Amino acid sequence: MRKPEGRWWLPLGLLFLSALGGGFIWLRLQHAIERCVDAGGKWASSDRRCTFVEPEEQPPLLARPGTTLEHAD
Repeated sequence: MRKPEGRWWLPLGLLFLSALGGGFIWLRLQHAIERCVDAGGKWASSDRRCTFVEPEEQPPLLARPGTTLEHAD
């Protein structure tokens, strides 16, 4: 049996398309990470998403008996 002469480019073409697709996915992921960090988030690589930490709220300030709270207006 003879090997077809006209299809030698097929494996090279598939390799090229795979590399091109992998590069595109990598660039898209890098762009998503940069957008996340610029927005103040943290990139969670385990589940590939941006997470934001909610700021802790301070408990309300309560006046102690016998003291006054002064407000500067």
